[in-house]
Amino acid sequence: DLVRTRNLTRTRVSRCLLHILLEIRKDRLQAYAAAGTVGYARVLGFCRTAGPLLKHLGETASLPLLTRPARDRRHLSPLWQQMLEEEVRAALLYDMTAALSAGRTANAPLPVEYEKPLRIL
Repeated sequence: DLVRTRNLTRTRVSRCLLHILLEIRKDRLQAYAAAGTVGYARVLGFCRTAGPLLKHLGETASLPLLTRPARDRRHLSPLWQQMLEEEVRAALLYDMTAALSAGRTANAPLPVEYEKPLRIL
């Protein structure tokens, strides 16, 4: 609130601080856009009955399909590996703020994005 002005809204200040925390830089965003914006598809979960569809997508998709990021990241180009790392940092920051909002102590263990299991319903 102390840096907010008529020309500089709280939302803009928050977005700038978030970009600093996550090390999001304009040159990287431009590189992602020039390369096609999307370099992989990440599966967060699926229904058990959709297993055959997921297998078919993995075999025929034009993008790498990530089900286990720690293992599958080696199939990505360096640019998309960098994007995945940024995604992992963002998830960690989210998990930290969610844990503090829920009243967890600061030294409680947080889930590591690479170790989160695939959700199968």
